[in-house]
Amino acid sequence: MKIYRLYNVENDECYIGQTTQEHLYTRKGQHKYSSINNVKPCSSKKLYNNCNDVKNIKIEELEELSTNSKMLGEIRERFWINYYNDKCVNQKLRD
Repeated sequence: MKIYRLYNVENDECYIGQTTQEHLYTRKGQHKYSSINNVKPCSSKKLYNNCNDVKNIKIEELEELSTNSKMLGEIRERFWINYYNDKCVNQKLRD
């Protein structure tokens, strides 16, 4: 499992997430599609709404966990949400 940060290079707003997908660019594509096409409510939509060009949305791996435990993933996700604090647009998992 990977913990990742999707972020807007224009203003440094970010979304923290977790995925078991091998390639982060696949996950980034899913965020972009969901945000632009209003597929479902998602916190990352704010990133796309607040940028001038979708090319300014980047993704980076923050850490790779040796397990696919959902509970551990949420603990680590919460850590990173709190780490990026004011710049983070996540609506869940805040302390």
